[in-house]
Amino acid sequence: MAERGPAGVDENPSAFAQAMGVEVVTWEEGFVRIEAPIEPWHLNRSGVVHGGIAAAMIDMACGFAGLYVPPGAPQKHSLTLSLTVQFTGQAKEGCMVSEGRVKSHGRRVYFTEATLRVDGGQMLAFGSGTFRLRSGS
Repeated sequence: MAERGPAGVDENPSAFAQAMGVEVVTWEEGFVRIEAPIEPWHLNRSGVVHGGIAAAMIDMACGFAGLYVPPGAPQKHSLTLSLTVQFTGQAKEGCMVSEGRVKSHGRRVYFTEATLRVDGGQMLAFGSGTFRLRSGS
């Protein structure tokens, strides 16, 4: 079991999240806020944040929104069943901030939405996702 901070912040991020530079800064029941500074490798050939990076941030925020457990409780894990992302802006620098919220939660499947902004201002993308809790979660 991973160690969790007092605010429920994930202290055992995946290798992918680490490579992306993603940090979970707020995590509570039904809500998550993740951040990642824009690095040169996040940019596409046009010099703006690559759509795959934006989609990954939306996917992580949507998924994590439904996985919160109090400190000391066993972690939950999920699989993405469906993800829809709408791209609305571009950025070359700053910090990407994605906030995810649970819209509905069943016994095994939950539905979420998320936004991705730069430094909490300009929107880069928004999306929605459907997730299934993995066995044992």
